[in-house]
Amino acid sequence: MSTKLRDAVKVIDAILAINPNANVVTRGSDIDTIEIDWHDGTTPIPMEDIKAKYLESVSYTHLRA
Repeated sequence: MSTKLRDAVKVIDAILAINPNANVVTRGSDIDTIEIDWHDGTTPIPMEDIKAKYLESVSYTHLRA
């Protein structure tokens, strides 16, 4: 899996950790520039919350390595 794809998956994982029922489409992979489309009435999650959850997973991954 490419690094860009892995980063995009981590963003989606962060969203799903906050809202397991979220239905989203993302464009891009950089946490600072990713575009998120919210579908099927999913309430948008503030980007600050997504970034915080994303950074938790990235930090956890580095600690495990």
